[in-house]
Amino acid sequence: MSLKPYEPTSDQPWNFLRVWTLHRRAGFGATWDELQRDLTSGPDEAIRRMLGGETRIAGIREDYASMQKILGDSAVASGRPERLIAWWIFQMYFSPDPLRERICLMWHNHFATSNAKVEDLRIMAQQNQTFRELGVGKFQDLLAATLKHSAMLKWLDGDQNRVGKPNENLGRETLELFTLGVGNYTEADVKNASRALTGWAIKEGKFRTRDDWHDGKPKTILGQSGDFDGDDLLEITCKHAATSRRLAWRICNEFLSAAAATESVVSEIAAVLSNNELDVRSAIEAVLRSELFFSDANLKSKIVEPESFVVGTVRAMEVFDPPASTMVLGDWLEQLGRKLFYPPNVGGWPGGKSWLNSRTTIARANFGAALVKGYLKRDRIGPDLLSIAAKHINSKKMNEVVTFYCELLTGVATKQEVQDIMATAKEDNPSDEIWLKRCVAMIIAGTNAQLG
Repeated sequence: MSLKPYEPTSDQPWNFLRVWTLHRRAGFGATWDELQRDLTSGPDEAIRRMLGGETRIAGIREDYASMQKILGDSAVASGRPERLIAWWIFQMYFSPDPLRERICLMWHNHFATSNAKVEDLRIMAQQNQTFRELGVGKFQDLLAATLKHSAMLKWLDGDQNRVGKPNENLGRETLELFTLGVGNYTEADVKNASRALTGWAIKEGKFRTRDDWHDGKPKTILGQSGDFDGDDLLEITCKHAATSRRLAWRICNEFLSAAAATESVVSEIAAVLSNNELDVRSAIEAVLRSELFFSDANLKSKIVEPESFVVGTVRAMEVFDPPASTMVLGDWLEQLGRKLFYPPNVGGWPGGKSWLNSRTTIARANFGAALVKGYLKRDRIGPDLLSIAAKHINSKKMNEVVTFYCELLTGVATKQEVQDIMATAKEDNPSDEIWLKRCVAMIIAGTNAQLG
């Protein structure tokens, strides 16, 4: 299996699960109408919409641009981190371009910066916006903007690095985490990279260079010698073959399962990046259009991270008018293991199996119960589950309704699963309304909902 473009076949048809996977992996889930539209139109159109920021047809807000700015400005002015988290969740929830938010999240994990040390919501919001604006372009532009930003310079003490008193934090992580990766540099490279970065400073919250802080003596970095400064270091690292491979690994980690992301696949994606001057969009497009992305090895084989689990579920359930409280959703993300703007360390969140443990598994089940009871909304009114299903499948038969929710929330439904859920939820003979709420909460808590 490779990056060969996907073409539907009898063995790998364009079916509901493949459409569902595209939306869960590249966006943050979809409504029934969005899934059915893309199922009908075929893969080329579905992927084009996702890449072009045209995939959402439900929950569209005409005031989206102005509202997200108001929320962001208010969050910064408030000094309350939970409001900045809610601002970003609002964008995941309502942005017309969910793929851009997905990529923004990817870079937040790659350039993991925590407000626990930065302690400045304004510059954390600015960094987040940098990921959003530059994250789908040339990596070198993103790298330069991120490393020169006050958030990163404070986080990794880059503004304390000067001639005669080098601080190696920024230089080390630039090589180890942001570009080459472990095993592709020496300790001498770290020391000389750090010397090249001397003179980078912050004044009045903005990046500036100070010649009197810069080490102007010759340096040797990755086999090249010269009077290098920080910009030279970025040029050297971005041209190194290991960087394209490191970025390919990052993209695989975001969009592919561990089973699908073999060494040969990483090499293929690295080649796409190298051939396109580390253009991130070109690599992501190659992955999303590939036979590999829609292969059996990549379907239902990746643990759904907190954002897709939370935002994807409320969007699938059409919780739009009124919407769920983004402050409340932020609390749930934290219970599921992700506190945005507060990564656990410079390596970010490990992802994968780490998303599921005894605490977070219980939290995911509790989230499903809270959703159906209306606890995510200020009006405390849960979704009308029978009406939502009837609108889309024109049926109120319980087995057909539960099948609908299994497909909507997990991408797939089997007759046995539906029967088991219905039987368990019916044990004490509740009303149909309570019965269905129990069924949907069980679907959200079940194994299938954790895999995407």
